[in-house]
Amino acid sequence: MLDDALADLVQLMGLETGWIWIKEPAAHNQEEGSYALAAYHHLAPALDPDTASTWAGGCACQRRCNEACASDAYNMMQCSRLETASGDRRGLAVHASAALRSGDRDLGIPNVAGPDWASFSPQSLALLTNVGNQMGAALERARLYDLLREQRIQEQATLLDFSHQLLGRLDLDDVIKLLV
Repeated sequence: MLDDALADLVQLMGLETGWIWIKEPAAHNQEEGSYALAAYHHLAPALDPDTASTWAGGCACQRRCNEACASDAYNMMQCSRLETASGDRRGLAVHASAALRSGDRDLGIPNVAGPDWASFSPQSLALLTNVGNQMGAALERARLYDLLREQRIQEQATLLDFSHQLLGRLDLDDVIKLLV
């Protein structure tokens, strides 16, 4: 889902490149969370996703989000990841970021990259903010659905086990004791 949504977002913004960080589940309640690269679209060769050193460690947008993830899209002075990437960056120098948010939970960060600040109009930043909120809501709904499904599976397993225990009792007094 994130790959397709990111591709559409990048196209709607008139850009070519973007990537999405997802906060690691254990980090949702931590001030300094760790992030995993969850989706990317048309990355420059210098940002090869198979090169661990390019994507290892934190970056400026992650630190900013951990400090106080803004509710609106924000521009970075300079993309620290692009700045340190070696090789062909396809002219990319800056990126805009927003929070993937559901309610008061920050779930990640979508980034869209461009060659300069003129790549990001107020309208495109508003779009980035709105898409970040929609993606965050979709991610949260998927997480809650998975939790509910796991709970239902556990409940069904417990009922099945209880049914087997009942079927294994031949004496009515044993069945009543088990039921009580």
